[in-house]
Amino acid sequence: RRCAPFWLLLAGAAAALGRHRARTGRWSLLRWGVCIGTAAWALAAQRAIPYFAIAALVAVGAVLREGGGPGPERLGERGAGVALALMLLYFAPGTGSLSPTGWDLSGFPVESVNFLAARADELSGLPLYNPLDWGGYLAARLWPRYRIYMDGRSAFIDMIGSDELALDVSPARWQAILDRHGIELALMPRRWPDVDGMPYDLAFMPRERWVLIHEDPVALVFRRR
Repeated sequence: RRCAPFWLLLAGAAAALGRHRARTGRWSLLRWGVCIGTAAWALAAQRAIPYFAIAALVAVGAVLREGGGPGPERLGERGAGVALALMLLYFAPGTGSLSPTGWDLSGFPVESVNFLAARADELSGLPLYNPLDWGGYLAARLWPRYRIYMDGRSAFIDMIGSDELALDVSPARWQAILDRHGIELALMPRRWPDVDGMPYDLAFMPRERWVLIHEDPVALVFRRR
């Protein structure tokens, strides 16, 4: 689910570009192409919304500058600048403001992140493991107090071994991965298929090596003994 400002900006950009087309009789292929491309990316991946916001606001500012009337250049530049500043503030990392924006956070470890934020003085210095799908949310909520293990920025995915992207390896290999990277703190999904009839967390995070320090309906937090 996309947040309300995204839909407002999408509608506003389409209206402004459409009005420019009707007034001038010309298509601005660069503006339309960049806006459509970044909008499609944002519809496919929520993390791309800020890129669409920048592209749309630049295009709308340019349309305003070309619209005539008193002081159009100053109006376009100032309007786009104010709107961009508000959008960036709205999505600013580390503010903990994602929940009120309308994001669907039902599948994210909100309670566990609240726990880690509250215990940052004690835990933030420990090397952290987190699943790939949660990395962006953790970065927005916990960085720079915690160093995120991995997130969804595609430019770096190939640098991560395939064994580290999913808990489909053997418990012994999983422990070897955690040991190799010196992981002392692990944020794990609450629900995962059992392993030979044993809850996966008991198999992959044996209690003689790991202590469960927090649990909620979505996630588990372990600390190395």
